[in-house]
Amino acid sequence: MNLKQCDEWVKTHWDCFMDLIRIYLGIWLNVKGVFFLLNPDQLALPAGNAALASAAQLVPYVHIVGGLLLALGLWTRLAALSQIPILFGAVFLVHLPEMSGMAGREGVEFSGLVLFLLALFAVKGAGRLSLSRCWERAPALAEPPFQKWVDAHSDVFLDLIRA
Repeated sequence: MNLKQCDEWVKTHWDCFMDLIRIYLGIWLNVKGVFFLLNPDQLALPAGNAALASAAQLVPYVHIVGGLLLALGLWTRLAALSQIPILFGAVFLVHLPEMSGMAGREGVEFSGLVLFLLALFAVKGAGRLSLSRCWERAPALAEPPFQKWVDAHSDVFLDLIRA
């Protein structure tokens, strides 16, 4: 298979790549949630705000449940939307104030990438390799009204990923 054939195959199967990214993201959010449960001292709590510090105790559970739902492709938009506030807090409240060193900058970059991917899946939803797509074949489930627009403009999402 030469490079041109590989490129054509990728263009015709881009949704499978998006699904693989979703599955990967879900698995590692789940792993991160288990890590935070086993090592609660590693969970960076925002200083000075008691409400945020108490809400931070829910982070491992949201990561575990949301990561599992993302990996399975079940209620993908809800799972991604539930993760977005956590990653927003990780980027702007935890890592951005510590951006003076290399580790802080890497934390901002990685958390920002995960935040971007979650926003992407919150809009796009699950793909071909998902439980919701298997269940969608049942006539009782209706397609969301904006799913046709998302499917028709999938090149926009590919351009965002390539950039």
